[in-house]
Amino acid sequence: MGKPDEVAAASIAPSPGSSYPCTIITQLTGGSSKSKSLDVNARYGWEADIEKSPSLRHALPMKQRLMIVVLALLGPAACHGPQPTYEADCSVPPASFGTAKEGIGHLTPLVEATIDHAGAIKWAGNSVSIRDFESYVIRAGELLPMPQLILNPSPDAPCESVERVRTILEKAEICKADGRWCSEGHDPKNWPIVGGP
Repeated sequence: MGKPDEVAAASIAPSPGSSYPCTIITQLTGGSSKSKSLDVNARYGWEADIEKSPSLRHALPMKQRLMIVVLALLGPAACHGPQPTYEADCSVPPASFGTAKEGIGHLTPLVEATIDHAGAIKWAGNSVSIRDFESYVIRAGELLPMPQLILNPSPDAPCESVERVRTILEKAEICKADGRWCSEGHDPKNWPIVGGP
């Protein structure tokens, strides 16, 4: 039996336009190479190279198992590249949400919800979990007078967190009520006051 192949190098490169956008290529010590595409949604192009190191020198009984080792070493998150952020990548706010143009209702209490760069949520300046946020939104719809909720994500807030918060708001009764009780945008304290005398 021949000596089992070792991984001499491993690289990952994007495959633009393919339904398998991330390709992993392994270079074996014998000079041959293998490649395998991963079915992931990699929106950004990037490249990472790993040179021969003790952690990659795996003597394997079968070449077919090399890919499993490389995947385990690199980690599944690698293929996703930079995380999509609010200002650059997120979808537009739901059509039912108000904006700075619609302003804030005259004498309407204001509750601002923010999302920071790490996806952490604050309700009226206080850090809350996503579960507590949902609970507060439900309670807000039961208050008299009913407050106007304004979602104000940081420009670098992760789109995933923004979408989760938007989904909660869209399903809430307060955001379905007549009028613009749920809004999204920056700097709400400087929004115009509307509906006053």
